[in-house]
Amino acid sequence: MIYRFFKDERGITAVFFALTLPVSVGFLALGAETALWFYKQRELQKIVDIAAYNGAVELSDSDNPTLAEQTAEKDAIFHGFDASTGVLTINTPPTSGAFQNNNSVEVTIDGTYPALFSALFRDDPYIIAVRAVASYQNDGTACILALHPDASRAIDISGSGDVDLIGCSVMSNSIADDSFYQGGQGDIVTPCVRAVGGIEQSGGVHYTVCDEPWPYSPAADDPFEDLPAPPIPGVCSPVPTVPDADGIIPVPPGRYCGGLNLNGDYEFAGGIYVIDGGTFRLNASTSVTGTETTFYLTNDADLTWNGTADIDLTAPTAGIYKGVLFYADRDPNDDNDLLFNGTAGSALIGAIYAPGRPISMLGDFTGSNGCTQLVASTINLGGNNTFSANCAGAGIGNIATAGRTRLVE
Repeated sequence: MIYRFFKDERGITAVFFALTLPVSVGFLALGAETALWFYKQRELQKIVDIAAYNGAVELSDSDNPTLAEQTAEKDAIFHGFDASTGVLTINTPPTSGAFQNNNSVEVTIDGTYPALFSALFRDDPYIIAVRAVASYQNDGTACILALHPDASRAIDISGSGDVDLIGCSVMSNSIADDSFYQGGQGDIVTPCVRAVGGIEQSGGVHYTVCDEPWPYSPAADDPFEDLPAPPIPGVCSPVPTVPDADGIIPVPPGRYCGGLNLNGDYEFAGGIYVIDGGTFRLNASTSVTGTETTFYLTNDADLTWNGTADIDLTAPTAGIYKGVLFYADRDPNDDNDLLFNGTAGSALIGAIYAPGRPISMLGDFTGSNGCTQLVASTINLGGNNTFSANCAGAGIGNIATAGRTRLVE
């Protein structure tokens, strides 16, 4: 009888299942608990990443470590940090790592969580520690800025000429995928290329500061946003035609209705020239000079300069229009561009500001250390051009561009 009992195998599967079921459930519970801690670690890492990044953005904007730490703390709480289960620490500058500098923000969370099913095997709680460091690079300076918010190729450098930017970068505020476009056979030397949207380049761009182009950057402010329009004289002036003893035709300041069509040698006296409608045209072999001058284009006035014209114009070094050589009114007109051409010795010293208009600079402007700024709706460069940021003596201010903020640890 006893022998038969031990030899009987009926129901053994049910018995084995009943004996192993608690062990199987235990392993499943431990697996689920392990997955929970991995999920919690990723959740906390997301919180410190966001907090560190936004803290560094605030630090870049305000240069105030206290505000940066307050911003980081506020964002950590907003995105789910619970002070009852962890300790939040924010350091500016970081206390460890490779970025212990005044441009960086460090955020850590040490979370403490009681063991669940694993409490059967351990007494200590789980400690989950996460850390993130974000850092920003110092703001840069631009001398070419396209203001259009969404234009394709808002900055287009596709000719065969060389563009040399000395100490100043290129910035496009357009969100288009090809916000900045470079093609053609020419070379560009610049500290950085930045764009709110994407950057397309086929080579020939040589960076002196950045390791690579910076797409998806913060937009730059319009440096002349508050610049008022000049007073418009009530009477239109006739276009001068009488030369002086040296054969040069003097052009006094005033309002020139229907444009200026110039042939010969001209000298512009200091002051404001209002081009009211029509075309400001420099024909072949025309020579123009002028100091302390500002040209204001209104009523859809456009500009066309011949490639053989010899040009030497300088903006005012003081007053409301300090550093502004050309100012096209704010009325948008994407089809009415300002076309600048000139000889290799031509110089435009000052800012060319056309917030609602395209600029095409297809000639050669390399004289006088290249103290020229372009701020326009869209910009097309096709000639040999030199631009420089070191132009304080010419009354030209800097165009600030935001530095890059990124997670570094």
